[in-house]
Amino acid sequence: MEVAQLDMNDDTYVKDATSKIVAKKGRIDVLVNNAGCDLFSPIEDVTLIQAKEQFETNFFGVVRLA
Repeated sequence: MEVAQLDMNDDTYVKDATSKIVAKKGRIDVLVNNAGCDLFSPIEDVTLIQAKEQFETNFFGVVRLA
């Protein structure tokens, strides 16, 4: 088993981490994606930047790793 902590919003970091695991273990059989973020405020108080950051983590982060 190999555990990697990484910034799933950074393409380079994700590619480097997964490449190292594949080089060491030969493949990745199981991926547990345990990242996510939430905004606890009314939508009118959420900035566009905050919403984009949340979407980047919760959607594209999963896509990036899958």
